[in-house]
Amino acid sequence: MAIIPNKKDSQEDDQVYNFSLLHMGLTAGMMIKDNLISIVNTMLPKRGPHVNLSSGQCVSILLQRLLSGALPAGLSKISDWVKTVPINLLSLNTKIDGGYTSINRYVLADVLDRIAEYGPANFVTDFIAKQINAEEVQAVNMDSTSIHFHGNPQDPEIVEISNKDSKEQNARFSEATAAIKHGYSRDNHDELPQVNVLGIAAKLFGDARPIMIYGSAFSGNENDISKFKQFCEQDLAKLKELYPNLHVIVMDSAGANAKTLRACKDLNIDVITRLNDNLVKDDLNKLGQDKTEMKTIVDPSTGKQIQYQFLGTQEFKHKDGDAITVQKCAFSSECLRPQKEKTITKRAEKECEKLQKSLKKLITKPCACEEDALKSFDTITKNIKFCEVSKPKIELVYGFKGKGRPPKDAQKEIVAVKLFADVSINQDLVKQAVEKELFYVIASTDLNATLNDEHALDLYKTYHEQSGIEGCWKDIKATGTFIDSIFLESESRIRALFALITIALFYQRRLMNKVLKVMEEEKISLSSLEQKATYVTSWKTFVEYMKNNGPKITIFNGQVAITNLKMNNSFVTRIAESIGEEAVSFYKKITYEQRLDETIDSYECMLAKMEYFHEIRGV
Repeated sequence: MAIIPNKKDSQEDDQVYNFSLLHMGLTAGMMIKDNLISIVNTMLPKRGPHVNLSSGQCVSILLQRLLSGALPAGLSKISDWVKTVPINLLSLNTKIDGGYTSINRYVLADVLDRIAEYGPANFVTDFIAKQINAEEVQAVNMDSTSIHFHGNPQDPEIVEISNKDSKEQNARFSEATAAIKHGYSRDNHDELPQVNVLGIAAKLFGDARPIMIYGSAFSGNENDISKFKQFCEQDLAKLKELYPNLHVIVMDSAGANAKTLRACKDLNIDVITRLNDNLVKDDLNKLGQDKTEMKTIVDPSTGKQIQYQFLGTQEFKHKDGDAITVQKCAFSSECLRPQKEKTITKRAEKECEKLQKSLKKLITKPCACEEDALKSFDTITKNIKFCEVSKPKIELVYGFKGKGRPPKDAQKEIVAVKLFADVSINQDLVKQAVEKELFYVIASTDLNATLNDEHALDLYKTYHEQSGIEGCWKDIKATGTFIDSIFLESESRIRALFALITIALFYQRRLMNKVLKVMEEEKISLSSLEQKATYVTSWKTFVEYMKNNGPKITIFNGQVAITNLKMNNSFVTRIAESIGEEAVSFYKKITYEQRLDETIDSYECMLAKMEYFHEIRGV
């Protein structure tokens, strides 16, 4: 649970209450400054005499839940979670909207249905477009990932009230099917079904990291190539309307096909994409054999040496005759060698381990005959990349066939065949793979650019901004913050939930950009603040820092104190000040003194529930 109050003293008159604020005052301040509740209420109007919580309040609470920290317990537990959060942070008012008592899964499920009716992709783009300067969006990065799903839906009641008849009549962006299916897994869970997510991020002026501006879920068995093509042909024009200065889109190799490239070029948007090695085999072979002379440039921002060479043009053709030409440029960087060696070695070790396990089964679960054993051996060793396998040895297993006790004169027969083989990593293959991995080819549809050092450096830096959106997926999976609630069977709700995930990522990245800016201005790092080595300031490391060192609220005898916070000399305060008074106010005790009774009531309610569960469990 992200925010955990704890009971320090159980004396009736001297009750002590503690709340950990973490970073939630920062995210709450950002949402208030953005006027989130009012904007969402306009987008998702909710009227009637029995309406307590508005759509904007529900969305605000869901976003705070998603952003609250590592491994939250899920949307089905949200009515318990809110009672652990000071009511001020949730934009609730007991006298007006019922406060904590109004929050339950049905109310929140209803807002998911309203998002589905609006169109989840439209909801994301319309909201985010109101928060950023459209003129600054000139280049974007598009990528996808998969999020695996464990087991069966955990809460059938949420599924039962799903609005499956929603027509999403307001949708302008296409809303793809988002079924939980088996498919190519990006998180090493091939055995589990999944949902795929398409995201688009843009780096704005002055920001260190790109922010999400589009997100949409699609079925777990759909591949990137078809999804990228569909988006570029059907929806990219609508994104261009929102961001008219958009002129470059960066994709991975899934974007390197004639239809996708043509759809972008027709909108005057150039594509920068990496070409799959299979498409440039001849080029890579020449590079690996030192038959192509490389030039060296230096990135002035990092001092890193980069080798490059333009390789001419290549035409992509579709079977219907559509064609488009791209300019190719090869890159290599020796500074990547240690990283590539580590990566390839891990792949080799993983392949070796997998082969050993598979071959062991030919011993523990022998085949019926030698032909079957050799056939299984060939299947196991068919696509070896980094290992070598010894010549197989056959061992015949003799025994009696049939059931029951064999006759006295019965002869033993071959009842099974075991196959033995040794596996080892071929270091020569590993070395060759490393050398090959150092080279990669980037393609651009901009054929008018001057082929010089400046253009090569621009291609290199623009393509490598792709790591920014990949970092968003890493943040999701590193903390588990967003994936624990994918238990909804309704496709419309899955899409709606991912719309909220995209907006949560939007706020997460905006907050991290402010964190990084404060760290740069003050010349500090989480390492110096925590007195331990923290080399990468990721969302996970920031959440962990706030968990261990963030401000805490203590309530004692009707008095409020905020500990771990010096208002004039605090890392958290400086971040809050960079957001505005909306965030700073959450780190002032007067904010909580004004609504002390409501906060204590929620605390007591939570304690009573905890004591009840302890009693029935015999704890």
